[in-house]
Amino acid sequence: MTPARRRSTPGGAALAERVRAAIAASFGLDEDELPHPASRETIAEWTSRTHLSLVLNLEARFEVTFSLEQLVAMSSEQSIVAVLRELTAGDGA
Repeated sequence: MTPARRRSTPGGAALAERVRAAIAASFGLDEDELPHPASRETIAEWTSRTHLSLVLNLEARFEVTFSLEQLVAMSSEQSIVAVLRELTAGDGA
């Protein structure tokens, strides 16, 4: 399996805001329509198809590549932020 690719990403609140924007865009929602917390359980539009759209959107926005394990783990905005932080941990983010 190919390891995930790392790129520099902003930390903290900026990262969480960018993740929320990506979730909203991927599911065709306005950011103010997203529940807190946004997750597979709280967004009816979160299906296997929209999850793939979200993953592609995140990879493009953050210039990263996710491993299979990371794809499976990303089921909420918090878990997505955690995975992105893990990917960028050594990049000064």
